[in-house]
Amino acid sequence: MAKNKLTYDFHDGKGPVPAHKHANGGGWVADTARVSGEAWVYGEARVSGEAQVSGKARVSGKARVSGKARVSKTPIVIDGLIFMVTITDCHIQIGCKIRTTSEWKKMRVKDIKLLDDQAYDFKKSFGAFIAEMAIFHQKGIVKKNGN
Repeated sequence: MAKNKLTYDFHDGKGPVPAHKHANGGGWVADTARVSGEAWVYGEARVSGEAQVSGKARVSGKARVSGKARVSKTPIVIDGLIFMVTITDCHIQIGCKIRTTSEWKKMRVKDIKLLDDQAYDFKKSFGAFIAEMAIFHQKGIVKKNGN
């Protein structure tokens, strides 16, 4: 999409950036991100950074797809916990931190404690559940991408 004069603050520390409301659903999409095909971005959902949403993916609710995340099917969004969780094709975003699934699995206790005061307790309580959900959701996609 051509650059325009609209901007939006995705609350990622970069301030307002060029963005537009997506034709399929009206959610905000940064001009640096790409939403293509039959993909939709609804309501409060946001796509920013260099993220790509394609295929028949539906991004909705309070889902955030950011960084270099790739979504080709509807992500799993878990809200109502201390941190919101979004599971995409190859990434897991917990709060504002996005990593590949393999990067999250390799994180050591000291690295997790550096993320946030409550991150370690969150991982102890929900880490195994989130990992299982990611494995289920990413089955077949992770093998192709090596993540």
